[in-house]
Amino acid sequence: MGNAVLQELFGPLSNDLNALADLATAVALFAAIGSYRLAVKQMRNDSYIKASEWSINFADTFRAEVLPRMKLFSFVSSEVSIYAQAVMSLSVHSLKSFSEKEFISIAGTSSSNVKQGLLSYLANSENLEKAASKYAELAELHPTIFTPIDRASIDNETLALLFDKTLTELSNYLEQLSLMVNSGLANEEVLYPSFHRPFFRAVNYVFPFLCSVNNGREVGNYSYTHIVKLMEIWGEREREIDRGVQTYQLKIDRGYEINKEIGLKVQEPSAVSKLSSIISGIFKNNN
Repeated sequence: MGNAVLQELFGPLSNDLNALADLATAVALFAAIGSYRLAVKQMRNDSYIKASEWSINFADTFRAEVLPRMKLFSFVSSEVSIYAQAVMSLSVHSLKSFSEKEFISIAGTSSSNVKQGLLSYLANSENLEKAASKYAELAELHPTIFTPIDRASIDNETLALLFDKTLTELSNYLEQLSLMVNSGLANEEVLYPSFHRPFFRAVNYVFPFLCSVNNGREVGNYSYTHIVKLMEIWGEREREIDRGVQTYQLKIDRGYEINKEIGLKVQEPSAVSKLSSIISGIFKNNN
């Protein structure tokens, strides 16, 4: 109908007008596609910028809140043998949950035994003085994290409560940071190289005590599930990297063996050269 009207009004010009209309439609379509692509690109850029900002937030929080608290647990692991053995034996790369059964199967002891070991350590006056001295030192270095104490008057129960407070804070920060990564706010691939090992170490420190928290609960009601999820993600990534390194090393070793075999074959004299040497020697002797 539209073409008929154009034909009647403009006669021979109608074909040119139709062509111009089609061209204008095509140009508008390409412009719309271009605008869409730019919008998508901008959204990706904005998402990347936001992820980068959250990744920086992760790094800053880990350095400011997690690492200082890990110092206390590092000290305890150097003093309390049952806790040190548990931390060393844990293989959190395959972590499924903070369950008492999993902890016992990995560490060979229960979380209650580990807690009792810590309390027994603090019950000794010399150990209490040493632990109080370390805590006071950390409080001077990080006054916003550790509560100032009077080393002369502090008792083992108070110090145990301060330990529990630090444990709860460390666990909550690890859960918060894990949620940040699992939700996609922070860039997991960017953070992995620098933070997966200290993150694993921090989880090793809190593992026995979080198993104690979850003891008696149904699996679906366990606490700190985001830590578990990030451990699974980073654990699998580490295993993939390890497999790649092993494959690469096998290729290098195999290449070395092949080159070695080729070198031996090249260096070994051929039958013809051996015969030539013998004939040459005979002529020399005859002369």
